[in-house]
Amino acid sequence: LILRTRFIRQLKLRVADVCCSIVENPDHAVRSRGGKPSKLQELHQLAATKDETAKCLVVLSQLRVFVDILPGYYIRPLTDAEKRTIVSKDVRYARSSENALLLAYQIYLRRLTKMIRVESSAEYRLVAAKCLGTLLLERPQFNYWESIIATLVPVADEVSSDDDSNKIARTTCEMFEKMLKSDLSGLSTLEYLKNVTKRLKQRNCELSLDLLATLRHCKVNAALSKKKRARLKKKRKRMRQDEIARALAEAEATEQKQEVLIRRADALRDLVLIYFRVLRSKKKNNARKKLILPEAMGGLRRISHFLNFLILN
Repeated sequence: LILRTRFIRQLKLRVADVCCSIVENPDHAVRSRGGKPSKLQELHQLAATKDETAKCLVVLSQLRVFVDILPGYYIRPLTDAEKRTIVSKDVRYARSSENALLLAYQIYLRRLTKMIRVESSAEYRLVAAKCLGTLLLERPQFNYWESIIATLVPVADEVSSDDDSNKIARTTCEMFEKMLKSDLSGLSTLEYLKNVTKRLKQRNCELSLDLLATLRHCKVNAALSKKKRARLKKKRKRMRQDEIARALAEAEATEQKQEVLIRRADALRDLVLIYFRVLRSKKKNNARKKLILPEAMGGLRRISHFLNFLILN
């Protein structure tokens, strides 16, 4: 016991030292130099321990580091033409740093995904779910956000007699509710509904009550007519062809109004399909139906003023 306490204390000091070094100079910390591992790679090595307490400690520390150093924008992969273009030393350095950051972030996400899917400890799974949910809330449009949603939806849909598993599912649903409430672009909502639809098909039109309840927080808009949708898409295509307009939009990181309208109209369509599939479920579990059907009917009532012949057809 004394040796383990000493080990945990030394680990905390080491993790704190490495994390401070990364936050102080992220560009320097993500790159390996002289054959030595980078500071982010050192954290990955510390997280490879088999001790449960130590692993959770390192994973939570990595979370705070990534929340601090990840940029608020999507790092776009370079095209073949851009890779062949001769650029300045500073640009090469920036690209190399971004690639190293993405690689380290990808390794971290894989570890969290493994903790959720493979590890049997409830503590492991809860910590991993909270870390993924925090990344989704803090950096909603950064790289791999779609993978995070795809990983967490099955976790949120778990129904078990085990209190620990139910706690993990409820915690995940609460994080999804926060994501839906704060989604202004419509991207996260649309991706979430796509994964819920996929989950619904896998479970033969069944969803957990907690997951179904999260859908009431989706921001949707009235269905667009074919004529209006075609006009908006034409305007969007014309703007994408205009290099100056596209560059200004990317620099300002703003969402065009017509893009949001289309996404929220698509979200309305997906949401209605989910509710109708739940209502048409032929499962004979009457106890569950008494809980699920009122939630689905209430969801339809909430969006009924948006419904028209186009979407019902």
